[in-house]
Amino acid sequence: KTHHRALLYQPPKRAECTASTALRCEVSALQWSPTNGALACGGFDGRAHLLKPSGELLGVIPHASSPEDVAEANGAINALAFSKGSRYLATGGADAEVVIWDLKRKSKLKTLSGHVDEVNAVVYSPGDQHVASGGASGAVLLHSPVSGLAVGEMRVVSDVPDADGGITSLHYSPHRRQMLASSSMDGRVQLWDTGIRRLGQNLQAAAGASPCWQASFSPTASGLVAAACGDGRVTLLDVNAPGASKGVGSIALGAEARCLSWRSDGKVIAAGSSDGRVVWIDPRMLSSSLGAGYGGAGSAVLYTTAAHVGAARRGGVRAV
Repeated sequence: KTHHRALLYQPPKRAECTASTALRCEVSALQWSPTNGALACGGFDGRAHLLKPSGELLGVIPHASSPEDVAEANGAINALAFSKGSRYLATGGADAEVVIWDLKRKSKLKTLSGHVDEVNAVVYSPGDQHVASGGASGAVLLHSPVSGLAVGEMRVVSDVPDADGGITSLHYSPHRRQMLASSSMDGRVQLWDTGIRRLGQNLQAAAGASPCWQASFSPTASGLVAAACGDGRVTLLDVNAPGASKGVGSIALGAEARCLSWRSDGKVIAAGSSDGRVVWIDPRMLSSSLGAGYGGAGSAVLYTTAAHVGAARRGGVRAV
């Protein structure tokens, strides 16, 4: 029997969590609203399910009473992003489109086109001036959420023949409003200046041919980026460091690192692995630049939770 559940944890009380059974499809993306009042879950049914923190279902977008919108929901949702005020939700998925939903009216507001392959990442810029989206083709597009028009396209030209540069995640810096980080299937982290639509840095994060599944800026340390890598490591990069080498520390999870999230104070990283674990990491033990003595990777693990039984068979933890 297959269970489609979203697990809501309350660390550091490791055993306490709420398992929502409101979903009836495989969950492919998760995103908290800015006020933490709702959790949006993207499903393989092409619909966004909104949950209360208790796990109770708030609603589904598109709603069953909107037959035209439901008929168009024909691809899995891979990515979700709330606007700053939480009224709008952007979704991107297998149909190569980004859709902006008005949650107050429970209706579709805009459809943003331009991708030629499925959309794997979507994010609002600080201030909601743009919606950035990344596709499996390697393109990062910027759209105006007001007009729905594309205002910019950015792409990495790989120096490796036949390299898969598909975008896997996007995250704006909380310290530099126009700096956007992306991660890609070729194991790299890109830093974009969205003001001039130009690539600033293209950094190797994962070893060998392993993908980089997610890159995320620290909420407190300017220039510090954490990367969840397919080589089984969570790697810290200091993009402000001089010279070519930006790596400042890493930790091996013992399984593929699929996703991560910083705690708001920047002192803890939660990382999800392909064997179904969520690992809480102290980044200060990985880098002396964060104000703590280097303690080595072994001392950086705060604790580990077996989040999803049987997750190794089904693909592990995909979003944190």
